[in-house]
Amino acid sequence: MIEYLTNTNLANEKFGRIQGTFGWAGNNAEYAKLWRKKIAEDFANRHHSKLAKKGLKYRIQQCRIADDMARKENL
Repeated sequence: MIEYLTNTNLANEKFGRIQGTFGWAGNNAEYAKLWRKKIAEDFANRHHSKLAKKGLKYRIQQCRIADDMARKENL
């Protein structure tokens, strides 16, 4: 349907880079691995401040959501 290269480039810019609604669309298992890596890096600092503890809780929450999404994808 697209006749010219410029039209193809415009279409790719407009429609080719659509982000998923959560994390990495179709790759939630890898997304959970990323969050586990971040959790491991920050786990030792969890007692330094309230902000560090809240940040760790957020990372754990995101990891659990990604695990649930990956589990649903495999069903």
